[in-house]
Amino acid sequence: MKSLSLSTIARQRHFRPLRRPIFPLPSPPNRPFTTSNSTPQSSNPASDTPPPPQPQRQPPKNANKTLHHAIATETGLYTTLPYSPGSPFFLPHGTRIFNRLIEFLRAQYTLHGYQEVVTPMIYNDALWEKSGHLENFRDDMFKVSSAKRKVQKGSEDGEGLNAGVRSEEEGKYSLKPMNCPGHCLLYKTRGHSYADLPLRFAEFAPLHRDEIRSALTGLTRVRRFHQDDAHIFCRGDQIFTEISSTLSMLETVYHALGFPDYKFVLSTRPENYMGSLEDWEKAEEVLKRSLDNTSRVWGIDEGDGAFYGPKIDVLLQDWQGRQHQTATIQLDFQLPQKFELSYDVAPDGTTGGVSKETPVIIHRAIFGSLERFMALLIEKYENRWPFWLSPRQVKIIPVTNKPEIITFAKRTRDILSGVKTGERIQAMGKRTFFVDLEERNLGLNKSIREAKSAGYNVIVVIGEDEVRSGKVRWDVWEREYVKKGMDGAEEVYQKLVQMEAEYQ
Repeated sequence: MKSLSLSTIARQRHFRPLRRPIFPLPSPPNRPFTTSNSTPQSSNPASDTPPPPQPQRQPPKNANKTLHHAIATETGLYTTLPYSPGSPFFLPHGTRIFNRLIEFLRAQYTLHGYQEVVTPMIYNDALWEKSGHLENFRDDMFKVSSAKRKVQKGSEDGEGLNAGVRSEEEGKYSLKPMNCPGHCLLYKTRGHSYADLPLRFAEFAPLHRDEIRSALTGLTRVRRFHQDDAHIFCRGDQIFTEISSTLSMLETVYHALGFPDYKFVLSTRPENYMGSLEDWEKAEEVLKRSLDNTSRVWGIDEGDGAFYGPKIDVLLQDWQGRQHQTATIQLDFQLPQKFELSYDVAPDGTTGGVSKETPVIIHRAIFGSLERFMALLIEKYENRWPFWLSPRQVKIIPVTNKPEIITFAKRTRDILSGVKTGERIQAMGKRTFFVDLEERNLGLNKSIREAKSAGYNVIVVIGEDEVRSGKVRWDVWEREYVKKGMDGAEEVYQKLVQMEAEYQ
């Protein structure tokens, strides 16, 4: 599709950065809840127990207390503490969302041929000097000092992968702000041939960047964050295919998460670029062709590429119209040269190891910062999460505390959660769900009202009729609570599995 400058998009498509929100945030409607009508205690209590009205969200008075932070505080997702500024403390329900996002992306990795790796958190500064980050990124890196002050006498610089690293106890180290140098080291530990590429390394490690304290904002501006980081080592003739595949994966992920209205921006060669002009022109042309294939309007940000290569950024807007970069796809010709990476190629282009060529690196992140992406999700869904992503999936409410009702409710909880109480070991691969049992004896109406307000996707009320029949009635949130049939607990569990598989 035709490319446009950012100013042209702003005129023709009303694309106004930092102004218009992409998605509205309506309050969830109040809808009735239906359940078994076989006993007086469970006869359609919904008319008397609508969820509390949701107040319209107002901008927080404190600029650093954003809407997502207010929602997260209200719904118990994360908190921040002065003992570690800019490092969110995820509470259990927030951690459920965090882990589900990673689990979701790992499932897509199997489809696209990624291999997950784990690399160190701390590196000797010799690595950052070699990669160029020490020169260009020094002020944003956290330094780490060793308590061991004794230097080994007669130490010398290492060789090969250890070049520049002195065998001393003290040393100078930094927390990693990015994964790419570590992945380059992994690539270099083994020889590679023409046929081995593309090689796709992925990692979810936490990264640290020393943001000034006054700029820290909720989950959108932090010091410790997680990236769904990946590096694709490929040949020059594979760049177009790999970029196109990444854009396709991105579209799938964003559609599943409810973000269809993202924007692409191509950032081109800056003034302080490294490498040859010919390489840059070829790289930009490949990115343009890949963007054209998406059939989306995309913008150009002239001269804003990284010094090592052009890039594609994905932009989302929050409820206030503020623009956030999420995904990024970057071409890099320089890092492979700095680390002297190569693969074996025969003169006729087949495998053989007669000659060596330098691979290209594609830096790729779909979410970008998981914390920032979570902030946008929190503002979008508030407490009405899709079932597959929800931290509060099922609530079971006994009508009374009679022993037979409580026993049946606990058995139903075990079946729907996929976790049997008292088992010594959980089967791997068994799908499990977050199922809570109401044990406070608050009264039926109040229990249902609280479950609705908390945003549970499925509500099950257990009364005497359910105990007698051995089946349960269950209601599911589908923009309102929709009454389902009366099914056995195992049948309901299988339907929950299907809902998750279909990303409902």
